[in-house]
Amino acid sequence: VIARDQRGSVCGISSDALHMLAYLRPEDVPHRKLARICAGSEELETPYGFRTYAPEQPDYSPRDYHLGAIWPFEQAFIANASIVHDLPKKLAVALRVVDALERLGFVELYYFQQDGGLMSGGAQGAEGCDIQLWSLVTPTALLRLLTNGP
Repeated sequence: VIARDQRGSVCGISSDALHMLAYLRPEDVPHRKLARICAGSEELETPYGFRTYAPEQPDYSPRDYHLGAIWPFEQAFIANASIVHDLPKKLAVALRVVDALERLGFVELYYFQQDGGLMSGGAQGAEGCDIQLWSLVTPTALLRLLTNGP
């Protein structure tokens, strides 16, 4: 369950679970739950970091703000969580945003749509406010995390 609305539970896979880990200590998250979050998050991986929503979900849209886009600033929270919970593979994915920032700019969000299920091929782009302050501070946040830790 990733949310609740007037109709009840909303099920699916979103970046919220990874983001949430930035606010929790390892002892707060049962190992089994952490393993499920990590497994599910594989569906969110792109060459530019983690998207907000998994592609197999019925309302997925790679360009939609909450339903599939990649938020550059969120990658810093996910990187923080990855360090705290010793998730080096998740950290590596979150750090991919550096390439996106360099190639696509400091905009509000990125999108990546896979071609034939291949991670390396697909349409990509940037949308939203340009320049977006929270994207602009992302490299500094990542550098601080990598230098000083969470």
